[in-house]
Parts: sequence; structure tokens; C-alpha cells
Amino acid sequence: MIKVLVVDDEFLVREFLSDILLATEKYQVISADNGQTALDLCRQDAGIGLIVSDMNMPVKDGLSMIKDLRGAGMDMPIVVMSGNNEIAIAIAALNSGANDYLIKDENIQDTVVLAVEKALEKKRIEDDNRQLQELQKRFLVELDGMVHELETVVERMTVLGTALSSERHSNRLAEVIISHAVHLSGADYGLLWMMEKDKLVCTGLQALSLGVSKYNAEGIGMENLAVSQLHPVALAALNKQPAQVPDIAEQPGIDMTLVRRLDAAAGLNGRSMYLVPMLHHGHDLMGVIQLVNTLDADTGRIRQINLKRKGILESLALQAALAIRNQKLFHEMENLFEAVVQVMASAIDEKSPVTKGHISRVAQIAVELAQEVNAANEGAFVETRFTEDELDEIRIAALLHDVGKITTPEHILEKGTKLEKLLDRLELIEERFRYVGAALTAQCMAEKIRLMEEGAPEAAVAGLDEKLRQQLRELQDDIGIIRAANNPEEFMSDEKLARLQQVYAKRISLNGDETRLLTDDEFTNLSIRRGSITPAELAIMRNHVEVTIRLLNQIPFTEKLKNVPIYAGGHHEKLNGQGYPQKLAESQLPLQTRIVAIADLFEALTASDRPYKKSMPLAKAMSIMESAVENEEIDRNLFELFKKQKLHERLSGRGQHP
Repeated sequence: MIKVLVVDDEFLVREFLSDILLATEKYQVISADNGQTALDLCRQDAGIGLIVSDMNMPVKDGLSMIKDLRGAGMDMPIVVMSGNNEIAIAIAALNSGANDYLIKDENIQDTVVLAVEKALEKKRIEDDNRQLQELQKRFLVELDGMVHELETVVERMTVLGTALSSERHSNRLAEVIISHAVHLSGADYGLLWMMEKDKLVCTGLQALSLGVSKYNAEGIGMENLAVSQLHPVALAALNKQPAQVPDIAEQPGIDMTLVRRLDAAAGLNGRSMYLVPMLHHGHDLMGVIQLVNTLDADTGRIRQINLKRKGILESLALQAALAIRNQKLFHEMENLFEAVVQVMASAIDEKSPVTKGHISRVAQIAVELAQEVNAANEGAFVETRFTEDELDEIRIAALLHDVGKITTPEHILEKGTKLEKLLDRLELIEERFRYVGAALTAQCMAEKIRLMEEGAPEAAVAGLDEKLRQQLRELQDDIGIIRAANNPEEFMSDEKLARLQQVYAKRISLNGDETRLLTDDEFTNLSIRRGSITPAELAIMRNHVEVTIRLLNQIPFTEKLKNVPIYAGGHHEKLNGQGYPQKLAESQLPLQTRIVAIADLFEALTASDRPYKKSMPLAKAMSIMESAVENEEIDRNLFELFKKQKLHERLSGRGQHP
């Protein structure tokens, strides 16, 4: 429960406000009778979450209290109140760090609760935004460190310049290790046992006399070995020392039943063997190389393993251990990189619930369109083929294309109505209209009393009532116009705009002062003719692409992902050079960039989770994309392939229905 501090020098006011807030059952309320006492309480109690304070108080007034609180680094929301409605006082309070300014009037019971809720909601949003920014920073630091580590691994493998250090695929690595070990030792059989968790798994088998070569555990089908089992391989793994077995039948402490069972599974007749553990840094067991039997070239008889190359075999085992460890690290780094990319993409989606899933859907669309390019056997793409690495580069670019939105304010991303910012300002306008209506009524009553006191004719008094009714009707009409204008649409008509301008131009005389029904900023937002955001907000929204480019260019991508910033940063460029932010020409837009651009456009048009537009029929979305093709905004050949393969039906989730 949030603790609220009520500050007012009048006891009845403090009690009144405290009762109002307590009645909501949301707040714990404490009070103070002046600014100094309130300041002392805040210093003593870090749990105070919000302050509701009067402006004019003895000892220390509200303005001084606010300045002292902010100067001390206390950022709890502050709602100030005053019986004085001078705008200068309100501005001074807000400039000093207050979150809202209320007039003590007959509506204070309602307005104070609303003000407290809005101030707390704003604080929550600000805190969430700060946390999200910190999360983004941590993501980027982790991503940068991960990519740096990945590049270090790749550089080390390249420097080694050997087949072992260059292999990325487990099957091929097993083949390289076993084939080299068999060749160097002169053995007839070679088996590679890899340490996986607490088991030894046979992942490589080469039998020269049988002409058999297998390099994956599933194909070999050998049962796993525990290090505790009485088998020569397990004993070598346990001791972490090379071991020679001249004759397996004469080896003490061996489970011959287990040995024969495994030999039968591999098609072996093992007698003599040499076992070399693969140790990374001399102690981390990566696995065991098992070399079995040597055949006499003349007689074909089995003889002992030739140990003249023992040192070379042990050196090979060291290199194999390094290669295996590097390969595992490489896959771990790839998995980590992938996880970070996915988390970043998810963070962007989660930042704005209304666009949740956008990034993953764009990535899916982009990859499927690229795969259709690969599958094309006629037309513009018959000779175009993306490698697996290039497909992955497109996928990563699509997942990161909106990473810059992490800096875009939520109230712009989620702006569902024209007046919406941190809250929908329509409520404030409605409150203003209620105030104007009440003020007109009060003004009319005062004038009626004056006329009656002066003995004016009854018709004159009745005329005031009719005038008031007319004014209130006009206010109702005007607020209806504003409510209608607040809803975004594809294009506001000239008639609606003209009626809105009439409301904006209207001035209401209250006690000799002219009151406006709409502020300049409210009119600017309400007069947006297409959508819900102003040109200034559109500029902020579009800036996310520049931020994306800037952020991605700071990441030292590996060679196979080096074009990610280019593909991701160009998703709002157009072939006619009228896109943003760089206004690139058609010749400057790679095919991969065009794929991401089409995926982003299609997803945006067909998405049903946008507050600023209604769900669009699929046929209309495709019509808009047709227009984009005609205006040379998106790639014609890609769009024709998109339609031909019916990706629009499959990826919109709507089947063939419009």
C-alpha cells in the first residue's frame, strides 16, 4: 500500500483530504501541518511514495518544500493545491518539480484522487522506462562482450591453421580426429568417445578392414559408458592418462562381458589397443581416442599398436581436445548470441504491448520470403540463392530491425487517440467543459439574482435561462466534435476539420475573462488528418531507424553477420529514394534489405493489435502494397513472388478470407 503524505496548515483540510484518500483503500495516509515538518518526515521515512501539499503555509511554504525535496534528490510525485488560481503560481510550482497543480474548489474531492492516481502512474511509467533503458544497456554490454569473445575464438581457430581447429561440425570434427589417429598409429580400428555430462558417448568409428566409417552417435548405436565402469576406455578417462593394452584378455580388473558386448555392437574383435584421453589444459576431460589392433600387412594377423608415434598421438589428442573445447565454446557463443538477440527482440516487443509479436512475425515473413527466392525456378530470382549463413543474416537483421525503438517513448508507440500522451487528455478537456458549464450556470444565476433585485421584467429573467440552455447545448455539441476528432482515422474530412476549427476559435466569457475551450497543442493534435501522431511525434518515431543503425554499427559482428546493420537499417528505405532515414537509391538497397522492408510493411498492414488503426482486410492491405509497388517504394519482383506463393494468405493467419 502506497504511503501518501498530506501537508496543509489547516487541520480540517488535512483530515478531509486524508479521508478522501483513505476511502479509496489504496493508500496509507500520514500528515504534516507545514513544509518543514513534511521535509523532516520525508528524510526520516523513505517509504513515502507521494505528497499532496498546500502552497501557502507557515514555517515553510509548499514551493520551498518542493525545492528542498528535489534538491535533496527525492523524486516522489508531488501534487500541490492552492485556493489561488493564478497561472504564475501554478507554473512556479510545476517548474520547481511538482507533478500537478490543483485548485481548491468544490471538485477537489474528485480531482485530488485523479491527480494522485495520474502522478503515481506517471512515476511508475518513468521508473519502468528507466529500468528498460538499464536493461537495454546491459543487453548491449553482454552482446558486445559475447561477440568479442566469439571473434576471439574464431581468430584463434584461424591462426592454428589445421583441420582440427577449423571444423565447426561435430561429425566432420570426429572424422578428422579419428582418420588422423588411425593413420598415425597404423591401427585398424579407431573410436572416438566424447565426454557428455557424466557419460562417454561413442561419436566416431572407423574400421579399415571392414570399410566402415560412422561419425555420429545415432548411426554407431553403441551404448554409453559411465566413467565408473570396468572398461579400458572408462579407466583411461578416470585416470586421465594414456594407456596401452597389449592383450585385452590378459588385462586385470576388466569386465570382459562389457568389452565383448561393445565389441560386438561395433563389429570389432579387439585384442591390442592404445587409449589416449583428450585433455583440455591438461585436466578437463573432453573424451578418449581408442585405437584397436594393428594388422600385419603381409599376414593380416593382429599385432600390437606401434607406439613409435606415441608422442604424435598424444599431441593430436591435445589438439583434438582444444578443437573440441573450441567447437563447444563456439556453439555456446552462437547459442548465447542467439539468446541475446531473441531477448532484445522480445524486450522491444514487450516495451509496447500493442505491437507485441511484431518483430518475431517480421522475422518469420522475411525468412519465408527469402526461402521462396531460393526455391524459385523461373523469373527474376532463378539464379539467386542464399546460403544458410545468408538466410540467418536476414533473420537476425529482421529480429533487430526495430532495436532503436527501445529509445522511443511509449506514449508515442502506443498513441491510440490524438490527445493521448501519458494519459488521454480528452478527460482533461471534458473536465474543462464541465467547469465552463458550471461557471456559465453560476454566472447566469448571479445575473438572474441581480435582475430580480432590480425588479427587471420576468421575460428578461426567462431570457437568461434560454441563453444558458443554448450555451450548454453548444458546449455539448462542441465536446461531441472533440470526441469524434480524437479518434484517429485514415483521413479527416474538411467538414470535420472546419467544425473543429470553430470550436478552437470559440471564446467563452466568464466573469469578464475570455476562456478558450481548446489549447493550441490540443487543437494541433486533434487536427491531425491521418492517424494519431503529429509531425513532431512522427519525427521521433522515425528516429528509431537511426538509433537502430547507430546501435548495430557499434556491435563487431562476425563475418557471416557483418551486413546485419545494413539490412536492418534500411527497412524504411524506398526504391524511389523517398524513404528514411538516408533516402537511399534503388541501387543502394541490397535484395536482403528489400526482403526485410516488405516483411515489415506487410506485418504492419495486417496486424490487428494497433490502437491507432482498425484491423485492415487482407485485400486492402494487398492493395496498399500494390500501390507501393506502382510508386516504386518496394521491390516489384519480390512482391510478385510474395503473391504467387500466397505468402500473404499463409502469413497473415487469415487463410483466403479478406
